[in-house]
Amino acid sequence: MVRSGVTYIGGSAGAHLASSDLSHLTCYDDVPDGMLDFSGMNSFRGILLCHFSPDRQAHYSRLREELEFDVCALTDEDTLVISS
Repeated sequence: MVRSGVTYIGGSAGAHLASSDLSHLTCYDDVPDGMLDFSGMNSFRGILLCHFSPDRQAHYSRLREELEFDVCALTDEDTLVISS
């Protein structure tokens, strides 16, 4: 849809969904039994750590060191906007 001209706007979960991978969220939210696929929409080439605050700094730093994806932090005041 974005390639056809639709603008995607996401905050919190909506921003996370645009990411390449969502597995980093399992430390913040319960995972339903049997859930194995943590793929995002891959509209943002990397992962987003939403609700960023100083208490998430250690997790953010660890993700940047360990993952093959770009890692970006968004505070509660930030919104992701993707357009073609």
